[in-house]
Amino acid sequence: MKLFGEIFDFLFPADCPICLEPVSRIGGVCAACFNKINWISDQICNKCGYPFPADMGRIERCPRCITDRKSKSVDKLRCACVYDEGSKQIVLPFKHSGKFRFDRTMANSIIGVMRDIKDVDIVVPVPLAWRRMVLRGYNQAALIGRIIARRQKLGYEGNLIAREWRPDQGHKSPRERRKNIVGVFRLRRQETIREKHILIVDDVVTTGATIDELAKVLLRGGAKKVSAVAFARAVKDI
Repeated sequence: MKLFGEIFDFLFPADCPICLEPVSRIGGVCAACFNKINWISDQICNKCGYPFPADMGRIERCPRCITDRKSKSVDKLRCACVYDEGSKQIVLPFKHSGKFRFDRTMANSIIGVMRDIKDVDIVVPVPLAWRRMVLRGYNQAALIGRIIARRQKLGYEGNLIAREWRPDQGHKSPRERRKNIVGVFRLRRQETIREKHILIVDDVVTTGATIDELAKVLLRGGAKKVSAVAFARAVKDI
């Protein structure tokens, strides 16, 4: 195995996926590019993962999670970095231009923030509607999810959820996003997730409406608990 690894490294040297400078491991990011990304630290809401602007002492939840009387569908949400100009250098080429070299970078970063998400049984990527899947040719969340499942030795279900096509969420307000996503997901097999802890994987979280709606479907289908992870998240103030 060691010899195979040495041959693989010789034939496929590791490069930074952003600037293509040599790095120590495949999927790694060089120091210069790493420092351009706004990584999320441990100072976060222990439920939704929203980053606090400073050390908040004993406060464990953000104002939104404290004041929201409705029980959230997602037990924990964790993201690796802020969605800004730095992380867009990874997200956009991967999502829209087929730059598959970013999958390991995003998966590695997500695994690094999963420390307090325990006892996961099955990884489920956020699915694409068939029309968008045909146009794009791949589901970026599925590529990331497969790597996470393999490295964490978890089950993987990439075809568990059907998604109805709806207009793109990109330019909608938070209220419009929540309305647009209601009823879009359908569970194909209930027996697969019954009494299981499910981990939803996505590339970017904006308002969290998509993940929350998918989590509701999984819980109604019999899942014991649903957690979620993503590479980047939109943040107003950090």
